[in-house]
Amino acid sequence: MARKVIRKSTPLGPIQQIELFRYRATRLWEQPLVQAEYSPSLKIQSDQTAGFRVLVNEPDETQLKAFLVDFRPFIMEQEPIYLDKIYNLCHQYVTDEHLRAELVEARADWARMQKAAAMRLIWNGVEQVPEALSDRWVQGYYLHNDWETIQRFDALPPHERAVLRYHFLQFVFQATHNILWVGSAINYALHAGLVTIPK
Repeated sequence: MARKVIRKSTPLGPIQQIELFRYRATRLWEQPLVQAEYSPSLKIQSDQTAGFRVLVNEPDETQLKAFLVDFRPFIMEQEPIYLDKIYNLCHQYVTDEHLRAELVEARADWARMQKAAAMRLIWNGVEQVPEALSDRWVQGYYLHNDWETIQRFDALPPHERAVLRYHFLQFVFQATHNILWVGSAINYALHAGLVTIPK
């Protein structure tokens, strides 16, 4: 019988969280999906022969699954590299005013894309907030065995599934750009000595 081993992680200090974020952002940038410069797009076609179709340029599924493993910790509140936590730390400890102002702008972009990444989508009378929809795809469909979520998405008519997929992929795409920019800003700040944490 397999034994379950629970390992408790040691809480990280602010500089460790910042450095871990930089490390994980680099790992994310190295993912084949990012290196391939994938960008989601949506196409709506209607003709007498094929009828009405909604098409999404899907990423390579193997690359997407591998990518989401590295992407997930940036959008999970309980993770030490959750993006909002890192923005808070940058606001506290980055000393350069110009860089702090750019981080404030980037955080505003992050807040916006959580609510409406590509468009405002109402499906079955319910607004599909990108952050929540992404959580169902990432957590329920890809990384955990949420059978109800898997069945629900797979049973959707093609045009509905395509629109929801596009909404999800756009959020992931935009969030990734935000994460990578913050990782680059942190890398610059650390190398330039612009991060000061009182002892």
